[in-house]
Amino acid sequence: GKPAPKDVLSLPGGRNNRVWRVECGTEAFLLKSYFWSESDPRDRLGQEWAFLEFLKSIGSSKAPEPLAKNAPSRFALLEFIVGDPPQEITESDILDAAEFLAEMNAQPAFAKNLPPVSEACFSIQAHLETTAARIDRLQQIQSTSEDHEKVVVFIRDTLLPLWHELRKRIEALPVSARHEILAPSERCLSPSDFGFHNALRQSDGTLRYVDFEYAGWDDPAKTLIDFTN
Repeated sequence: GKPAPKDVLSLPGGRNNRVWRVECGTEAFLLKSYFWSESDPRDRLGQEWAFLEFLKSIGSSKAPEPLAKNAPSRFALLEFIVGDPPQEITESDILDAAEFLAEMNAQPAFAKNLPPVSEACFSIQAHLETTAARIDRLQQIQSTSEDHEKVVVFIRDTLLPLWHELRKRIEALPVSARHEILAPSERCLSPSDFGFHNALRQSDGTLRYVDFEYAGWDDPAKTLIDFTN
């Protein structure tokens, strides 16, 4: 129901996906191509689309509206939000993010079919294994530059000793405690990659949030860690 695009402009974006501004007459839309590979086959389009439709169903206006998608090609057309990354974060901004998190968790019945977040952790053991896998990947960094060498030294001298000590303490817990699964009623909905790096400040000063391709159900503790990081 829109006129043919008169211009399609490539935009700087994230490391995984590609985005364009599509101009149709006096309107603009965001065209998003979602990353996929055999080594990382996560359905980023499906995950984000389901979460954006959920937010729309509860009347939230804090995220872009989903408009159209083509699953085989992994493309989606979304509302184009005009704004810039916030340069300064105020107390009211933090309260705004908290209110958005509360808003999405106020009607859990509407979200019962949403998937878990990417790398969801519902037990202490799951947190342990996820952290171990990430640290293993960090140890693969090679000293190919001065910056890389600083990272390698930090991992070797600071991170690994701390990790070994924490892991020892965690593994001393009873096996049953480590493997106990967090009940569905104790989980929360989370954008996962949630923070002001994925926010846009509009001309009226209000914030809106983008990038929900990892969103879903998660451990509230992990949600808080994601945000504070």
